[in-house]
Amino acid sequence: MVLTSLGPPEPHRMAQQDTWTKKDLTGIEELSRPEIERLFRQADQFLPALAPGKGLDLMKGRTVVNLFLEPSTRTRTAFEISAKKLGAEVVSINTTASSLVKGETLRDTAENIRAMGVDAIVMRHSSAGSARYLGSVLDISVVNAGDGAHEHPTQALLDAFTLRQRFGKVEGLKVTILGDILFSRVARSNILCLSKLGAQVTLAGPATLVPATLKEAFPQVRIVHDLKEALKDCDAVMLLRIQHERQTTTHFPSLGEYTSQFGLNAERAAWLKPEAIVMHPGPINRGVEVESEVADGPRSVILEQVRNGVAVRMAVLHLCTTVVTMPDSLPAADNVGTIQLLREICSRDAAVRVLPTGTLTKGHEGKALAPLGTMKKAGVVAVTDTTSGVQNNEIMRRALEYAAMFDLVVLDHCQDSSMT
Repeated sequence: MVLTSLGPPEPHRMAQQDTWTKKDLTGIEELSRPEIERLFRQADQFLPALAPGKGLDLMKGRTVVNLFLEPSTRTRTAFEISAKKLGAEVVSINTTASSLVKGETLRDTAENIRAMGVDAIVMRHSSAGSARYLGSVLDISVVNAGDGAHEHPTQALLDAFTLRQRFGKVEGLKVTILGDILFSRVARSNILCLSKLGAQVTLAGPATLVPATLKEAFPQVRIVHDLKEALKDCDAVMLLRIQHERQTTTHFPSLGEYTSQFGLNAERAAWLKPEAIVMHPGPINRGVEVESEVADGPRSVILEQVRNGVAVRMAVLHLCTTVVTMPDSLPAADNVGTIQLLREICSRDAAVRVLPTGTLTKGHEGKALAPLGTMKKAGVVAVTDTTSGVQNNEIMRRALEYAAMFDLVVLDHCQDSSMT
C-alpha cells in the first residue's frame, strides 16, 4: 500500500519518505525509521481532531473490529475513539463474547469477521506472533494491540511521539526504562522504536527482572541496577508496572521490597535533571512503581501520552487502510471522466479506501500539462508521470509551479532518459 500526504507539500518534503507501504502494523521490528517518522507526521495532522466535537470522515463507511482477547481499558478505548474520530464504525469483541471459548480457531474467527465486510481488525492476544500470523492470512488490515510478551507497537509509537513533542526530537535523548523489563511487551517495543530513532536506552530494575542476558537480544542498551545511576542523566524515565499475569515464579520478595528499592517517589525524582520527564504506559500501580505526587506532578506526561495515543492510532488506522493508485490506466488518468470512473470502480470493488492520482502531463507523454486544476476537483491527491518521468526541464518547472497553485503533491521519478 502506498499513501501520500493529503496536506500541502512541506518545504523539506523531498528529503523525507512520504509513503507508507504496509497493510498491517504488527510490530516495531519490521518498521524502518522513515516509516516511523512518516507515521508521526500523519499523527501531527490529526492532533486538531482530538478536540471535543471534532472529527474527520477519512474512514466513513468503513468498519473496524476490536478483537480483544486479553483485558484492556486504555488501548481498546483509544482504538475505538481513534476509529470513530476518523468516521469509521466500530465493533468490539472480547474473549467471553467470541466463539474462541467454544473451540473455534483464531483464524476461523478472523475469517468469519472478514467475511462480514470488515475493513480492519485490531487485535490483542496472549500468544506472541498472533497478529503477524493473522496479517499473513487475511487480505484486510491487522493492527497489533499487544501479543503476549512480544510487542505493543502503538504504545511504543505514542511514547516516542510524546518524546518528540516534548523535546523536538528523539535522536540523542537518554531514556531510562525502569521496572519489569523481562515480561514487558511495552519495553521490547520501546527498545526497538527508540533505538531506531537514535535514542540511548538504559534498562533499570532488579536483576531478576532486568537480567544481563537482555544484552544478547538488545546489545545497544545499557543495563543498570542502581536506581540513582539510572536516573541521574536521563531525559525521560519510563516506568513499567510489575507484570504479575506473565510471571511464573517469584522474581522479588514482595511489592513492598520492590517499592523500597525501585519505586519512584519525590525524593528519588529529585535525582533527575530539571527538564527530565516521567512517563508511564498505564495502568499505574500507585504506591508501587510510582508515588502519586510524582505521577500527578509537573514532570509527568502520562496524560499527554494518553492523548497522543489517539492521534497515533488514528494515523495507524488511516495509513494501513488507505491506498493511492498510480495513473497507469488505459486511457490515462489525465481527465475528469477517467478519474471519476476510477473512483467509482474503487468505491465499488476495493477492500480499502483508494485515493487516485492523475498524470502530470497529458497521456504522461511529457509534452503538455494535464488539466491539474480540474483533476484536483475530480479527486486526485497527487500527480505523477510515473516511471517515464518528465524529461523537459521547462515543462517540469511549469508543472511544479502550476501544481503548487492547487496544493497538489508532485511525485517525480528522478530519471534522465538521455543517460545510459
